[in-house]
Amino acid sequence: MWRNYNDIEDSFDSVVSIINYWAKDPYNMSSYAGSGGWNDPDEIIVGDFGLSHDQERVQMGMWSMFAAPLLLSNDLRNIRNSSKALILNKRLLAINQDPLGIQAKAFNLGYVQVWTRPTLPPGSKAVAVLFVTDHYPGKGGNYIKVTYPLSMYGITDGKRYNITEVFDGYSMGTHHTSSVLTFNVNPTGIFMFTAKPV
Repeated sequence: MWRNYNDIEDSFDSVVSIINYWAKDPYNMSSYAGSGGWNDPDEIIVGDFGLSHDQERVQMGMWSMFAAPLLLSNDLRNIRNSSKALILNKRLLAINQDPLGIQAKAFNLGYVQVWTRPTLPPGSKAVAVLFVTDHYPGKGGNYIKVTYPLSMYGITDGKRYNITEVFDGYSMGTHHTSSVLTFNVNPTGIFMFTAKPV
């Protein structure tokens, strides 16, 4: 594994700066991620003091989407239960450890930043939707309602997919690629789902 960017600090601004670096991917380093070599966006600070619960979800979710090494920087003797549950979330870890090892790519969709990565079984995808309010002055202070068809997330083959929310694991139903998904994303928050072909 190799580092590509600045050291992480115990703040959400630092987490966002790393995410934004990988959104731009100026040296196309994401193409080198895979079995035998991994981009390292630095340590997981979930369980420290600088992040809210929503912001901890952002870091853990995005590091899973990056297929990044999950190296913890916290005191496991005193970690909060909510932080521990997040670190041990089996659905997040399954995305992070997906055998394809393909790092997520980003694009903007309205007021949100969308990340997608292919996963197994074949035809499946993991999707992360970020609402980083610093990018959109005047839009903070409340959640944003996201309403787009599945095809807007790059799922365009005309098949039907089982959609599952990642953090809590609830089913969002079975959807065609033209079906509209609706969900809320908190300020400085993230929503994640997986799409698996029926």
